[in-house]
Amino acid sequence: MRRWFRIIMRLLILFALFSIIIYVFMPSNLSVQESIGIKCPPRLVFQKLADPNYWISRSKFFYNKFDRFQIDSSAKGKPYIYQWKNKNGTAGFVQQKESRRYESIIYQVNYEQESDGELILNLSYQKRITTVEASLEVELPNSIWKKVKVYLLYFSVKRNLRNELNSLAMDCMMNSKPLNITVKKGIVRDFKALIRKSYLTRRKNNTAIDELRRIYASIPKPTIVGHPFIQYANSPFNDTLIIITGVPVRNEEINRFPNSSLALFSRVETLEATFNIKETNLEDVYSLLASTAKEMGLVADGYPLIFVNLRKGTATMQLPISD
Repeated sequence: MRRWFRIIMRLLILFALFSIIIYVFMPSNLSVQESIGIKCPPRLVFQKLADPNYWISRSKFFYNKFDRFQIDSSAKGKPYIYQWKNKNGTAGFVQQKESRRYESIIYQVNYEQESDGELILNLSYQKRITTVEASLEVELPNSIWKKVKVYLLYFSVKRNLRNELNSLAMDCMMNSKPLNITVKKGIVRDFKALIRKSYLTRRKNNTAIDELRRIYASIPKPTIVGHPFIQYANSPFNDTLIIITGVPVRNEEINRFPNSSLALFSRVETLEATFNIKETNLEDVYSLLASTAKEMGLVADGYPLIFVNLRKGTATMQLPISD
């Protein structure tokens, strides 16, 4: 009996010493890193990661068998706060801190009192694969027991984060089609066009095609010398898009239509890709061209120009490049 008592006491002493060592010498922050490659354009991956309700509600990492989950949208102009409370008494929240579309998202996370931190998600796109690098940095509580408990569960936390990224990859690939388009070098030669400038929101991106049809129909057919086009004057990823719709025309003077002007486009080397308008997202094509230019050691020198074949429903996106 005494022998077992001595063994138990020694184990308790060793555990106490181990806990003190962790408390004194271990960092005050918990850091977990994981990454995964997903055969999917960054647009879809970003959309899912930018929706906390999507991944928190499926996450064993943030809570398991939650007792209460609510969304606080009371702060106007600020991201929603996603709050939960577990049956074991722990509570926490997640709130988006900042983001750059299709590049990165930073969340403020809190699991319980004195455990604030950040979940940083960085996205990169190369060779038609979106890589997600997840980094969790959490400030540990002052309680020695809670600090030791977190370090004892380190590998479990890391495994759960990895499982969530794997689940994200499966979900993205199941809900997306492969981007089977060919990228090649091209040239846009000098041409003159009747153009009109417009401002659109990302939700009304399809209205650019409608505007293009109206311009095309208003110009005498003998004057037209090429497919109508859409040119972005700012990044296609912006919330408000500045676009120029136009139709290439002959050199001789023609009757212009209201709010239009003549413009001269100079020769430029490009990377180009042809795709179906209805079946392919324009942002996915732009991401592919921009990443391909980077892989080839080229610089994307401007925003894309899209020539549209209205009869066939196809388009060719041209991204200006330079060495």
